[in-house]
Amino acid sequence: MDFLDKHIISKFEIDIDPNYLRRFVELSRIIFGLILTHRFINLYGMSVLWLPGDFKHSLIPIMILASIFLSIGFLTPIAITLLAINFIFQFFAGTLGSQVALLMLYLYLFAGAGQTLSVDGWIKSRFSDCKRIYEKLYFFAIELTTKNFARLRCFALFVFWLICYNAVLFHFFDPLWIMGKNLHLHFGTPYLSDFYMEHNLMRFTSATYSSLLRTGMYVQGVWELFLFPLMFFRMGRVFIGLQGFAFFAISAIFMNLGYLPVYELVLWALLFLI
Repeated sequence: MDFLDKHIISKFEIDIDPNYLRRFVELSRIIFGLILTHRFINLYGMSVLWLPGDFKHSLIPIMILASIFLSIGFLTPIAITLLAINFIFQFFAGTLGSQVALLMLYLYLFAGAGQTLSVDGWIKSRFSDCKRIYEKLYFFAIELTTKNFARLRCFALFVFWLICYNAVLFHFFDPLWIMGKNLHLHFGTPYLSDFYMEHNLMRFTSATYSSLLRTGMYVQGVWELFLFPLMFFRMGRVFIGLQGFAFFAISAIFMNLGYLPVYELVLWALLFLI
């Protein structure tokens, strides 16, 4: 353990006041809970297209309630568990977004999210008899020190890297990616981008624009392929943080990728903005 802390975990450690760290984690939880609430309410509106009697009809209200509980911090570990079970079994369109959401939920569970800026925190401080119950409820929570958060940060980035690495392997068998035209398709298709007309105009009138797209795609490929190893170098950490924010923001604004880039922005804010 000492070897891991010295040579690996130390690269992920951030010098920060634990109280500020706790508040930042709780703020992230609130935002993520609101995003999930919006997602499941959206999904509930779409459920009219499902077949009558589909068991998922009865599950969506539970997920909406669990998302609200996550955001307000009421019975937070239970809410996290219910949401995690949903994403594990992929009841609702299991995608890359579901994998990132599940990673976020694991982080909140181990970080003990919901203990402050929450209904749980209020109940625990107001009613001393509930303190023992909440101690059992937060069984998986670790003490949120800078060292422990570094361990969580290392875990999260390693898992996220594995997700990205899997995506890169698919790229190697994608002819469009090999030719450097993957982004041309994404931005130029109305299904994947609402700005396809502007993109196609730029693409056919500017060779520089096409070159920038090709360069950006390969830079992102390097980012995905070497995300975790680069975290062991100071400039590598800067590159991983900035490239991640840039890519997720561009994806959220210019691509129709659902909630995936929004989840990723919240994850990157939690891991890099502290």
